Amino acid sequence: MNKEFIKTIDLSKVSYIKLSSHAKSRIKQRFNVSKNNMNDWMLDLVKTGKVFDCTIADHQLRLKIISKEIIIVLDVINNTIVTVYPITIVSDSSEISEINQNDADVMNYLKAPLKQYRIFKNLDLVNDLNSQLTNMLTATVEFQNEPSLDNSNQFDLILQKIDNILSIYKLRINKLDRFFK
Repeated sequence: MNKEFIKTIDLSKVSYIKLSSHAKSRIKQRFNVSKNNMNDWMLDLVKTGKVFDCTIADHQLRLKIISKEIIIVLDVINNTIVTVYPITIVSDSSEISEINQNDADVMNYLKAPLKQYRIFKNLDLVNDLNSQLTNMLTATVEFQNEPSLDNSNQFDLILQKIDNILSIYKLRINKLDRFFK
């Protein structure tokens, strides 16, 4: 939708929202917010958020809002939050490609949380590789103590796991790196 139209949307004036049952379950599941606090919590997020996408389909007008590292989908016609998810989910899905990378405001808003997410993924990689390194060292000692074909097959299994870890990591990081170019 038109970027100029999106800029005219003032979320700070929103005074009331409803939550779909799906949104309620996602808020509880992903953010552990109690049912008593959900509406106020979401209203605060909407008021401080920024619209980065607007779609019209099947007689529905939906806004995608970013607020405090959370993406909110708001059905404007029914004034209802449809779903919410942390920005880290976005970087692992196709949703990231829907964000207009030429919108400097949105890009500046996203950079910090996505960079933080990249750091977490790097830490995950280090932990996963350290685990496999430990497995490799154990397999090496076992092979030195009892050289056999069975013991040497452990090396192949460990290397396959390392390959898999690196492939998944590269896939996620390439998606993020393309986003910031």
